[in-house]
Amino acid sequence: MNDERKKELLCELKELCSIFGPSGLEFRVRDYVRAVLEGLKIEGAQILEDKLGGIYLRIKNEGAPRLLLSAHM
Repeated sequence: MNDERKKELLCELKELCSIFGPSGLEFRVRDYVRAVLEGLKIEGAQILEDKLGGIYLRIKNEGAPRLLLSAHM
């Protein structure tokens, strides 16, 4: 990873951390994460949302191993 990409990622992380999202009011964080995921334009990707407002990115890739990454908003 080059230095320019590192700076971009750090900027995105700072922006994400600055979003107001206390317990029960995480919708701004969810909306930000959803926009980032949609912007990635991943082929075969599906963004899902549960009843509590959690979001999930499912990428269909036949034959590939399953992987789950989880983070709390």
